[in-house]
Amino acid sequence: MTQTKLEDISKVSVVATPEDITKLGFKVADEIASFADDLADIADPQAAEQNADASTETDGMQALAKQIAYDLIQADKPLVVSGSSLSSTALIEAAAQITQALTQKRAAIKATEQQQVEAHNAKVQAAQAKAANDQPEEDQDLSAKPNKPETGVNTEAQDNVERAPAENLELKEVNAQYQAQAGIYLTVPDANSIGVCMLGGQSVEELLATDYDVVVVAENQLTDAIDANKLTQLLTDKTVIALDHQLLDWHKDVDIVLPAASFAEADGTLISAEGRAQRFFQVYDNEYYHPMSSIKEGWRWIHAVHSSIEGRDVDWTQLDDVINALIATHPKLAGIKGAAPEADYRMTGLKIARQPRRYSGRTAMRAPISVHEPMQPKDLDTGLTFSMEGYSGKEAPSSMIPFANAAGWNSPQAWNKYQDKVGGHLKNGDPGVRLFDQLERLATRQYVAPEAMSSNTTDLQQGQAKLVPIHNIYASSMMASRSPIVAEQLPVAAWRIGIDDAKDWNIAAGDYLAIEIDKQQITLPVQLVGYLAEGCIGYPVGQVSIIHPSMPASVRKVDAPVTMMGSMANDMMNNNDTAQMNAAPTTTQEV
Repeated sequence: MTQTKLEDISKVSVVATPEDITKLGFKVADEIASFADDLADIADPQAAEQNADASTETDGMQALAKQIAYDLIQADKPLVVSGSSLSSTALIEAAAQITQALTQKRAAIKATEQQQVEAHNAKVQAAQAKAANDQPEEDQDLSAKPNKPETGVNTEAQDNVERAPAENLELKEVNAQYQAQAGIYLTVPDANSIGVCMLGGQSVEELLATDYDVVVVAENQLTDAIDANKLTQLLTDKTVIALDHQLLDWHKDVDIVLPAASFAEADGTLISAEGRAQRFFQVYDNEYYHPMSSIKEGWRWIHAVHSSIEGRDVDWTQLDDVINALIATHPKLAGIKGAAPEADYRMTGLKIARQPRRYSGRTAMRAPISVHEPMQPKDLDTGLTFSMEGYSGKEAPSSMIPFANAAGWNSPQAWNKYQDKVGGHLKNGDPGVRLFDQLERLATRQYVAPEAMSSNTTDLQQGQAKLVPIHNIYASSMMASRSPIVAEQLPVAAWRIGIDDAKDWNIAAGDYLAIEIDKQQITLPVQLVGYLAEGCIGYPVGQVSIIHPSMPASVRKVDAPVTMMGSMANDMMNNNDTAQMNAAPTTTQEV
C-alpha cells in the first residue's frame, strides 16, 4: 500500500492496492503448492527467467508470486506477517493460505529429505558391513601370496587412466535448521485485542444492534469505533457510564464518569499478538501519594456497581479473585492463572521488592502532604512490595522481575545480562503462558480468493474513492497527540495522493477534496507524495474520523474554505509539499 522502512532490508518491495496484495497472496499460495517435494527439483525463477526467450511475455504478478514462493520455500524459518490495518478480511485469509500451503509443502520436503537420508545411510552401512566382512579374506590372500615384482609395470600409464571418483560413504543427517512449520504473525490494532477476542468480543456495531438500557464504556475511545452521528444518538438515547484514566471530549455528555486506574496504577493480564498471557503490575499505590484520590481499577468499579445492584457484599478483594471468576466462565483463558504467581507468593518468606536497594525519593514525593513518612502501603493483589524492603535476588521468577540493576551498565545492557544473548530467552524462563498452545486445534480449511471487483481504485470522474490509512508516529496515538508539545509537531491533516495520480486527475497540492463515507463528509487539502499505491487516497489516521475505510466512498473536488484556518493550512501544505517531494521517491511500483 505504502512504502515503509522495511524496504531498506527487503529483497523485493511492492506497493499496491489491498485488492492487488490479496490477489498476489493467493497466487503465492498456488505457486507454493505447485512446487516439487524435493528442493533439488525446484529451480530459481530468476535463473529460469534469464534463460527464457526474450520474446516470451510474462505476467508480472505471476512472476513475482513465483519468486516470493521460491524464497519462502528456500528459507530456513519463513514468517508471514499480516494485519488488520487495511480492514480487509480477504488479505488476512491470503496470508493464512500462504502459511498453510507453505507448511504442507515444507513438511513434504522434509519427508522427502528424510527418505533420501535414510536410503543413503542404509547404503553406507551395507557397504561398511561388507567391507568389514571381506577384509579378513583379503588379509589371508595377501599373506599366502608373495609380492609380485614391479619390473615391467608402466606406472605412467596407470597414472593417466581416468577412474570414476570414489563414492562418498559418509553418513548424512537431515538439515535441522530447515523447519517444516511456517510461522504467521498477525498484527492487531490495540493492546490486548487478542484478549478481547478470546472473551468473545463483538464489534461495536453488533453491540449497538442489541437491546440494552445501560452502556458501560471501559477505557475506550468511542470516536474511533463509531461515527459522530451514532455516538450522539447513543449518548442521547441510553444511559452511559464511562470508566477511563483520562477525560475525553465525549465524556461531557455521558451520565456518569468513573476515574479508572491507568496501566501504571493497576494490575492485570495482557494477551499479546502471539497469544501469550503476561501479567503486569502497578508501579505504586495511588492513595499513598494522593490520599483524597478516588481512582480505582476498572474491575473494582464494575464489581462494586454490580454488587450494589445485586444487593450483596463485595467479594472480589484481590486480583486472584477476578482471575478465578474469569476462568470459571471462560475456560479458554484458564492459562492466565499461570502467567505469574499468586498474591501469597514468597521468596524465603519475603515478598519481592519492587524498588532497588537504597531507593531514594519516597519522602520527597510525599513532601507536599507531610515530611513524616508513614508506613509503606500493603499490596494485597501481588507478591510484591511497594518499597525496597523484601527479597531482591536472582532467583525471582522472570514474570516478577521488577527491575534490572547492574552497576556500570545502562538499562538495555542490564536487561541483556538477564538473557542468554540479545533477543534470547530470559533466565529463569520466559514470562507468560502461550494460550494458543493450550487451545484445541481447529480443522484445516482452504481459503478461496475473492472474486475480482469491477473497480478497486479511485475514479475521480465517477466520484469513487479508494481510501487507505496513512499513519504518523504521533498523530496516530491518541495519548501522544493530547500533549501540547507533541500537538505542535503534528502534520496538517490532509489527503495524500500519489504524484502520478495527481497528474491524471488534474489535482495540485493545496487543492481541496470532499470525501463522503458512511454518511459523513470530510473536506481536507491535498498533499502530494511519492510513496502511495496507484489509485489510492491516503487519509491521516487519528486526525480524521474514518471508521470503515473499506466502505464505499465518494470524492469530489471543492473550492478552498474561505476561513483564516483554511488559508493558513493551505500555506502550510504548500511548504510541506516541497519538503515531502524532495525527500520521498517520485515513482510508485504497481503490480
